[in-house]
Amino acid sequence: MGDGVSNIIDPTGGVLLGGLAIMGIPYVRWIRWVFPYFLLIVSVGVIFLIIA
Repeated sequence: MGDGVSNIIDPTGGVLLGGLAIMGIPYVRWIRWVFPYFLLIVSVGVIFLIIA
């Protein structure tokens, strides 16, 4: 879970930064858009880990 979730916001990820650069999207704008989804995914993962 940690690797997959962290790849969404990891600023050292070449694919993420390359894709954002090609599309012309600043990293800060990307973080503001994806952060709520990131929190949701982490919350669901923590709930499943507690249940397990």
